[in-house]
Amino acid sequence: MRDRRTLTYQEQARALRLFNIGGIIGAIPFSLWGGVFITGFALHLGANDIEIGLLGTIPVLAGIAQPLASYWAERTSVSRKLATNIFYSLCVLLWIPIILIPFFSQNPAYSLFLFFSSFTLANIFIAMTNPPYVSWLGDVVPEDIRGRYFARRNMLAGLVAMCISLLMGRLVDTLPKRVGFPLVFSLGAAFAVVEIIIIFIQPEPYKEPQKELNLLRELVNPFKDRNFKLYTFFIALWNFSVIMPGQFFSVFMLEYLKLSYTTIVLVGASHGIASLLAQPLFGYLADRYANKSILLLNSFLASLIPFIYIFMNPLFPLVSLILLYAINIIAGVIWAGITLTQFNLLLLLSPPPQRMSYVGTHSAFISLTGAGSPFIGGLIANALRGFQLPAFGLDLTNIKVLFIISTVLRLLSLPLLRLVREGREEEKPLELVREIVPRRPLKTIPALRNLGSHTEEARIRAIRILGSTRSLLAVDNLVRLLGDPSPETRREAIIALGEIGDKNAIESLLNHLTVEKRQAEVIREALRKLGAQTEIEAMEYPLAPPIFSDLESKGKEELLRLLQETGDEEIIAYICYMLAKRGYKDALPQILEVRERIISPLYKRQWVYSIGKLLGVNVYYLLSLDRLELYRKMETLLRRIGRQNERVRMSIRLALRYFGEGDYQRFIQRLARAFPYESFPEELRTVIERFMEGKTISLEEALLLALSLLGGST
Repeated sequence: MRDRRTLTYQEQARALRLFNIGGIIGAIPFSLWGGVFITGFALHLGANDIEIGLLGTIPVLAGIAQPLASYWAERTSVSRKLATNIFYSLCVLLWIPIILIPFFSQNPAYSLFLFFSSFTLANIFIAMTNPPYVSWLGDVVPEDIRGRYFARRNMLAGLVAMCISLLMGRLVDTLPKRVGFPLVFSLGAAFAVVEIIIIFIQPEPYKEPQKELNLLRELVNPFKDRNFKLYTFFIALWNFSVIMPGQFFSVFMLEYLKLSYTTIVLVGASHGIASLLAQPLFGYLADRYANKSILLLNSFLASLIPFIYIFMNPLFPLVSLILLYAINIIAGVIWAGITLTQFNLLLLLSPPPQRMSYVGTHSAFISLTGAGSPFIGGLIANALRGFQLPAFGLDLTNIKVLFIISTVLRLLSLPLLRLVREGREEEKPLELVREIVPRRPLKTIPALRNLGSHTEEARIRAIRILGSTRSLLAVDNLVRLLGDPSPETRREAIIALGEIGDKNAIESLLNHLTVEKRQAEVIREALRKLGAQTEIEAMEYPLAPPIFSDLESKGKEELLRLLQETGDEEIIAYICYMLAKRGYKDALPQILEVRERIISPLYKRQWVYSIGKLLGVNVYYLLSLDRLELYRKMETLLRRIGRQNERVRMSIRLALRYFGEGDYQRFIQRLARAFPYESFPEELRTVIERFMEGKTISLEEALLLALSLLGGST
């Protein structure tokens, strides 16, 4: 019986896809239920500065309820997705009275009371979704792809939320406020219901209920973890300084700069677009460098942002508007890195078995310490109402003083983050800047993207460019390419690693030296450039057998004779590659005969790639992917074909199930029934029949056969 605590590749891929869709849709209610819309609605109801400050306090204070949600979800047999949906549904229901206020209440005091009461309860319930949802998300998303996964998810969610917010900002400017705001909040509620449905259908790994949990112990235990405690203290102080002036940025633009809702939404859109464009970069960096290093650098830059606002003045509207757009674009880039790395660090520093309680306690502490922050901001703004001090040519007002205080507090929080240890090598901020700013960016950035190209030639060109620019950003990807199906791609990756000079590549090159004898001299030269002469001398590594240099000059007949005689799988795989590279299709039967003599996964990929080249089937790209990403690509391909051909839809579903379970024999058998191959070219038919005659089919062989049956294209 399968362990319910883990998901199959099929279930995991489906969960990741639905988490993406749910995150994108869920970003819409969060954008429409907050920001300028909720501040504008409160001002429409007659809220004063203190009440506006209280408006910012409520979402923060609501987080105090999270440990209760965590404790209940841990102890009961209720699944994490059901717990999430229960709290989320209650939140949506509480937005109904807020939506109806303008139509049924004419008393300003009662309207504000009903608004703040419903808004408070709604935020408490939405906060209670956080521990079960984050625990579930952390169990589903593999650690080694979190940076790229969450970056892409955030990017798409931000794009959708930005577009919807822009349209709704225009709607509020056009319609009467008593109609516009309820329409905005109703749309948010509708999308929230859609997300609830998506959450309900997502796969979830089973988690045993912890009946013996003690609430007090669950609250105290995370603070016994020094690393987690320091991180929580940093986030608490950081959030305090960020939230304190938060609501007053909207007030500053509405009342001080006299901007329209549409203009404010456009300013927010510039922030959002910059953030979207920066997300893929920070996703890549978060998988390459320490999250803490990226967070420290970006937090320092973000500390300076509120200070820039003091240079804006309504007497110079054009200059102020240009500065407002510029600072929001810069802030969008910076906050893309902050949001991603803060979340990644929370997952990394929370032990998986206790993640739900750690997340709940973390959020509750931040809420408790930050609850008074916006209220204090409101008090400061209210106490300094009417304050105006011309200084150094600047017009200092109550809100600008608040922005200066925020800058100082943000800077004071950074020493706490420096004390946190992530558990991997950490770069100093200036070192990080030197590493991530690419030399010759117009060449480097496209080359980084082309490392994942579908063709061997394009990858080799990209590798050579990155070797010449000596881009440190490429090191991790180049190390992964040591397992590429093409021996020429592997050779170029080794050379580039030597040229770049990052000592982090030494261990990977030393390990590869024992795997691929043909590249021995190239690896030794790369290691010498990396200063690993001592390691080379201390260990005895094999030299490249002379036969490899002789193979280049041999003709087809000699290569086929050696293919039959040799027992070395590296030589076998390389001969197959050479025959394929020269286009000897008539050598296919002899290449197929060596199937049982290749055991190594690396050389199995090279052998399958060689057969694919002879058949004209581009299996190269798929052979380079990890198992989860491979399933997702295969699922996308097969489902697209299934949508076009209803006759094969059920067979494709069954085939995908077998693929996710690792039963590649039945996977291919099911595809062969759906896509008869009797009319295929003879050499393609021969390969399919030869593989299907065997007792087992490997993953690499299954990929080749699947693409062959589907027409040989990805």
